[in-house]
Amino acid sequence: MRIINRLAPLFGLAVAWSVTALLLAATSVTAHDERQPLKMPSDLDVRVLARVNGTFITGEDFHAAFDSIPVESQLPARANPRVFLRTLIRRELLYQAAVRAGLDKDPAIIRKLDRLKREFLTTEMANRERQKATTEITDEAIRGYYDANPQLFASPERASASHILLKASEEAETILARLKDGADFAGLAREHSQDARTRELGGRIFRIVRGQMTPEFERAVFGLRTGEISGVVEDKDGYHIILLHEHVAASVIPFEAAREKLRPRVAFERGQERLKALLADLERQGTVELFDEALEGIK
Repeated sequence: MRIINRLAPLFGLAVAWSVTALLLAATSVTAHDERQPLKMPSDLDVRVLARVNGTFITGEDFHAAFDSIPVESQLPARANPRVFLRTLIRRELLYQAAVRAGLDKDPAIIRKLDRLKREFLTTEMANRERQKATTEITDEAIRGYYDANPQLFASPERASASHILLKASEEAETILARLKDGADFAGLAREHSQDARTRELGGRIFRIVRGQMTPEFERAVFGLRTGEISGVVEDKDGYHIILLHEHVAASVIPFEAAREKLRPRVAFERGQERLKALLADLERQGTVELFDEALEGIK
């Protein structure tokens, strides 16, 4: 086989993308994919990049194949487009071999292709219906979502503290006296605390919000000043001595700060609503028959 335009040296290179990966590449992009468009000359789609037994591989073929591969594979494709083109050549060679072997006439393959066609068209129809929602997203719609979901933008009052849990009040008073004399809080927690979850951390509890701890513990924590050590606090777990590291008041993310981050979320939810409405209309307009008895024996 002869390769034109100096592609021959590429035959010795390891190809980073398999033909199978290209053939099975996802046909849709989720809301969280961060795809970057291919940087290319304006006339790439009409360029002829290779000819395989008389069949041209164009820039449009290259562009479409690039768009179909996973995000993580796009970087090596950008770094070495010739190797990526080599993959397209191999794919074309395999396709031509399959046609010569009559695989396109095989009834089983025809059925598989029909299923793939149905899956592709179904996905494309759903994606296009969702995409219509993006043109409908106004600042008013985003503001409505923001106002309707205040819990998403509220940051609750929280604290960070360390504690030493003891089972006897006398021992707690003794430890508290040592702390007042300048003993290291974390060291005493590691040595004496009965809280196995925090003992090796020097008693540290990194995040405390209201409703998480006992009422007695929370009253003490949120009543301390930063750097202050409590007295002995009794609750159902025993006797605590608490050191407050940080107290952060409750806050709300303002609309202006949240607006642009909300736009894709609102578009996604509106898209899902459009798709749901479309399916409901199709079900009302269509004739659907369910044969429950045919499902018997399926587990």
